[in-house]
Amino acid sequence: MRRVMTLSTAVSCALLAFPTSTRAADYFIQLGGVCSQEFLEGKGGGRLASFSGVTAVNAQVDQRNSMSTATAQLRTVLDTYCLGDDWCYVYTYSNGAAVISRALSVYSTDWNIYFVMQSGGNEGGSELSQTGWAAEIFLGCDMADEITPSDHRSGWNHNDTGGNTFYTVSGEDGWWYSSWLLPGEDDGAVAFHSSGGFISTYSVDWLCYDPQYFYANHVTAYTCSGFPDDHYELKMRGICELGGC
Repeated sequence: MRRVMTLSTAVSCALLAFPTSTRAADYFIQLGGVCSQEFLEGKGGGRLASFSGVTAVNAQVDQRNSMSTATAQLRTVLDTYCLGDDWCYVYTYSNGAAVISRALSVYSTDWNIYFVMQSGGNEGGSELSQTGWAAEIFLGCDMADEITPSDHRSGWNHNDTGGNTFYTVSGEDGWWYSSWLLPGEDDGAVAFHSSGGFISTYSVDWLCYDPQYFYANHVTAYTCSGFPDDHYELKMRGICELGGC
C-alpha cells in the first residue's frame, strides 16, 4: 500500500502506510454509516477493499436504532478480528466514525489496531439530524435524529482513542438543498468541523490548523481543503487513495 501524506501548515506532516507485518492475520474492517447494517449497504457504491495480504471485513453493525447498540456490535467485531496475534485497520464511512470513536472511548479493551481512517466522518454530529422527523423520513431509521452535534459531542470522550491515530478524509462538494444547514465547508451531509475531528462546532473552511483545535490523535489526511466530493462519493475515497480499489 502506498503512503499517505497529511498536508498541514501548522502541524508536522504525517506519513500513513501499511506496516510490514508478521502477525497471524491482518484485517481491514469496513464500517458503514447511519441507517445501515453493513458497509456494502446504501449509496456510494461501497465495495470491499483489495490489499495484498490483508483480508477485508464487511462489519455487521446495526446503525438503525441507537449508538449504544451499534457500539456494542462493533465491539464484537473488534473482539473477533483484532485480538491475540491478529491486527486490524479500521475504515469508517459517515456515522461509522462516531461508532468507532465511541467504542474506543467506552471500552477498555486493548485492541490491536494499526490506525483508523474516517471518510466523510460524522464523529462530531450532523446538523441535518436536528431536523428531527424530517431526518428520519429522509434517511429511513429512528437513529437519524439522534446523531446531532449535541448528541455526539457530549456522548463520550473523543480525546480517548485508546492511543490510536484517526486519519480524517473530508469532502467539500455539498448539496444545494442541504448545505445551507451546515456551517462552513461540507459534503452535503457532514460539515468540516465534524469530519475533520475539530473540538468545537463552528464554521470551518480549512482542515489544517494548530493542534489545539482538534481532538487528540486526529490528523487530516491528504488535503487541507477537502476533496471535491459529496458525501456519497466519499464512501470509497479513503480506500481508493490507499490503493485498495
